[in-house]
Amino acid sequence: MADWPVKSLGDKTLLQYAKTPYMDKLARMGRNGRLITVAEGFHPGSEVANMSVLGYNLPKVYEGRGPLEAASIGYDMRSDDFALRCNIICIADGKIKNHHGGHLTTDDSQQLIDLLNEKLGNDRVMFIKGIQYRHLLIIRGGNKHVTCAPPHDHPNEPSYKVMLGNWLMQHDRKNEAFKWFESALQDDKKNEFALNSLYDYYRNTGDDAKARQLRDDILLSKQTDIKTKLSMLQQAIRENEQEQGGDSTIVLDIFDRVMRTAPHNADLSNLKAVYMRLKKMPQDSINAAYAHTLSFEPDNLSARLTLTQNLWEEKKWNEVVDLCDKGIQYTPEELMFYYFMGLAYVQQDKDAEAYDAFKRGLSAVDLSNADETQSTMASDMYGLIGDISYSNGKYDEAFGAYEEALKMKADNVQVLNNYAYYLSMQNTRLDSAAEMSLKTLKEEPTNATFLDTYAWILFLQKRYDEAKAYIDLTLANDKDPSNVLWEHAGDIYLMTGDKQKAVEYWQKAIESGGDKAQLERKIKTRKLK
Repeated sequence: MADWPVKSLGDKTLLQYAKTPYMDKLARMGRNGRLITVAEGFHPGSEVANMSVLGYNLPKVYEGRGPLEAASIGYDMRSDDFALRCNIICIADGKIKNHHGGHLTTDDSQQLIDLLNEKLGNDRVMFIKGIQYRHLLIIRGGNKHVTCAPPHDHPNEPSYKVMLGNWLMQHDRKNEAFKWFESALQDDKKNEFALNSLYDYYRNTGDDAKARQLRDDILLSKQTDIKTKLSMLQQAIRENEQEQGGDSTIVLDIFDRVMRTAPHNADLSNLKAVYMRLKKMPQDSINAAYAHTLSFEPDNLSARLTLTQNLWEEKKWNEVVDLCDKGIQYTPEELMFYYFMGLAYVQQDKDAEAYDAFKRGLSAVDLSNADETQSTMASDMYGLIGDISYSNGKYDEAFGAYEEALKMKADNVQVLNNYAYYLSMQNTRLDSAAEMSLKTLKEEPTNATFLDTYAWILFLQKRYDEAKAYIDLTLANDKDPSNVLWEHAGDIYLMTGDKQKAVEYWQKAIESGGDKAQLERKIKTRKLK
């Protein structure tokens, strides 16, 4: 809380001098960190952030500021009401001077609200008085999907003319709307809102030739901001799908012409790649589009992550490693780069390199406030560290890594299974191993690997009849049993008294590549040791 020091208080600010036991307690017992209060796909406005903090599911309930304004002034909305925050603004020289009407009083606003109701109100349209310049517009049965522009976002712009034109278009007063769009463009011939609205006018009146020409003028102008170009491109894609049979050659031609006006814009390049993917174009072409983005903006996280995932799906391990390595240089806090790098090394049987990538990632990234995706990745990384450590004879490190993996994601079934199995291999903590193994079967009751693990733990616990039931389920669910599974089955059947079946399974283990000397000894002696 910023303030000036006060001499009489020993040159302390009021806050420094004050006794603040409750604030101090909050500081001691609280926790600092970053919190995302704006849901994906929503603009970072106060109404969005406040509703998010209060726990509302924005995709389901958000309808703009209007309903909040209605609640604040005590207006009881109907289910078919479309509520809009309605500011009284100040216009000077044909432009928005301010968004608060010169700080009108509430009494002064009442006269204007009455006038609006008299001139524009009816049984469907009602202006409701609020406080000062902030009021409410109710449109009964209105379209809740219209896009509106807050006046404070457009100071000194003749946008009110465009807004009025759009309102006239919605009420089928097209000729009047056209005059307002023209008037706005006379004030500012580059006004993007007016250009977009004029484009919609031409489309609505069936003048497709003028619409296409205007669209190209907007898209190919170097003065048009990138946000407008992206919006217009998305509209062109929708129209192409609806009216031109989804002819991608037309859309790609538009992309190429637009990108020549802004050759180093990552948003344009990435949008082209997304479009190509939606149209199921060759993967190499899609990858080339993302690679183009990285050629001039190597720290573009979206392009690098998407390209990494694409190359992962194509099993291009070395390229995945290279992309991730460069990604770590630009964005060292992005866990996904360490994750995919380590997995790519695992696929190449480079365990030492994989171990190093996982360890580096888990130490470089703050996971104290990890989201679900990060927690899952971190759990997998700890789990793979456990697997690698166990294979190198570092059993304590392996079991410690598994514990960390389960802290990040308690229901990681692969970690639960491996942890349980390796505990059984050491013949230790079998009760814990059985508990973990049983959790995996609750999630995947027909998974042959998980069934085999549980059967083997039961065997070690000398619960032979139960072990036999689960090894039978394992064989029934495994289309290509390994030599280890056949040997487990033989050992279990021996201990249930079925020596003939045990020999049969041991023989299958030999045929599947098992330890011939050990298995032949079991067959000969009918004993495990």
